[in-house]
Amino acid sequence: MTRRQRLVEYYKRLHGQPPATTAEEALERLRDTLIEVEDAYSGIPRSDPPPSIGQSDGRMYPPLDDNVKRLPDGGITALTLRQKIRIGPDGSITITNWATGQVEFWQAGGGN
Repeated sequence: MTRRQRLVEYYKRLHGQPPATTAEEALERLRDTLIEVEDAYSGIPRSDPPPSIGQSDGRMYPPLDDNVKRLPDGGITALTLRQKIRIGPDGSITITNWATGQVEFWQAGGGN
């Protein structure tokens, strides 16, 4: 599958899951789901550690710990090679494309 096709599959799987109730749960779900999709469809072995921001081996990776910021309100922001991720304290997820500023994925949170 192409990168774009894998990204569509990733978003499809996320939409099919129940909303997270906390930011940490949402981040874990984002990471686990992306790894599952890439393991199944990329054909590229996972590097450990993954390439740093600005470099790519063709595989998509979840946000690295040094690109994840926990906010005072309980939310999380995270950066990947091509996306900015905002996770609300209630588990809501917004993924925005760096280049276009377009929201590529949004899901309401299940928490308060």
